[in-house]
Amino acid sequence: MMSGADKSSYCKLNRFIRLRLRNFCLGTRWQVGDILGRAYLIAEAKLIGGEEVHSLFAWYRGITYNVIRDLSKDQVKLYTKP
Repeated sequence: MMSGADKSSYCKLNRFIRLRLRNFCLGTRWQVGDILGRAYLIAEAKLIGGEEVHSLFAWYRGITYNVIRDLSKDQVKLYTKP
């Protein structure tokens, strides 16, 4: 069971991802769970690689942002190919 602080952090992250998906016009193609799954795999690889984390929430939020940005870049490449 999640504590109050954990629920609050999850809600903030969920809201952050939904907002960024809308900002990058990806809200109709991607769900929050898709982004969280991709971010988890990246975060796991970085932690195994020995990356030091000072603020877990901020670090993970940054990873989710980068995932969304990369998906947006891929979408632009897809639609601008001749």
